[in-house]
Amino acid sequence: MTGQPACPAADPFWEVMQHFASGVVVVTSGSTPRRGVTVSAFSLVSRNPPLVSVTLRRSSKCLALLKRDASFTVSVLSADQAELARRFADARRDDEQQGEAIWAGLDRLPVLRGALGWLSCEIYKVIGLGDHELLLGSVRTAVSGTGRPLVRFAGKLYSDTLITA
Repeated sequence: MTGQPACPAADPFWEVMQHFASGVVVVTSGSTPRRGVTVSAFSLVSRNPPLVSVTLRRSSKCLALLKRDASFTVSVLSADQAELARRFADARRDDEQQGEAIWAGLDRLPVLRGALGWLSCEIYKVIGLGDHELLLGSVRTAVSGTGRPLVRFAGKLYSDTLITA
């Protein structure tokens, strides 16, 4: 938005947002090369029709591929997937080199094995907001798994206890 001041690093707004606990997902594209990115800005928008939202930085390498493909998948990470979350949060990695062991398929789109659940989505709408873009996804397929969730709180990853600083 024009006319809005930038948020200073020590701003109480950012401190409050860091203390909002959220689940951790990896959003993937079906493009070649395959790309994925760790996201904690993921939410249910509507149950009927099933819609979700994902918010990505405009500078995200994955964002352009998701928009080009007009589709994406969401892998809801389990408590034992903290290392995977860190790997997909690192912009320097090469997703194609991650190995087939972590990739599975849903509607011909890549998802991560061992996740708590998966969603296959078509992009319904993209909205530019500040330094991010909000992707609204219409859910085509949902597959539920079992286990404990990976949670992000105050910049750290948790399951039952702190996993990483």
